[in-house]
Amino acid sequence: MRYAAFDFLRSVITTALLAWSVFAIMRWQRPLIARGLGWSWVALAGILSAVQWAVNVALGNAICCPILVALLVLISMVGLAPDDSVLTSAATAQSLWFRRALASAVLGTLGGMAVWMALL
Repeated sequence: MRYAAFDFLRSVITTALLAWSVFAIMRWQRPLIARGLGWSWVALAGILSAVQWAVNVALGNAICCPILVALLVLISMVGLAPDDSVLTSAATAQSLWFRRALASAVLGTLGGMAVWMALL
């Protein structure tokens, strides 16, 4: 019983740390968009979304952990957008990069799910 409680606590902590670290990296690299390197920021979103699945496999976490990290990352990326137009049809030029990054993160999540299945 003691080990089950420890595993649960470890899973909660690693889920929170992974979601926060992906958010922090994306926030730290956000100036790439202003420098005209939005494509690299979009690629980073997809790569980080896929890599977190492999990290969760390596840590031995349950499937709910990477799913929760993916959801938290997507929600936090919407929060990083410069304005609310990222979710509307008339998005600003900067918000279009955030929309592309959201799509890249979804594709990265699908790729991460494939990695999860391959590594199990």
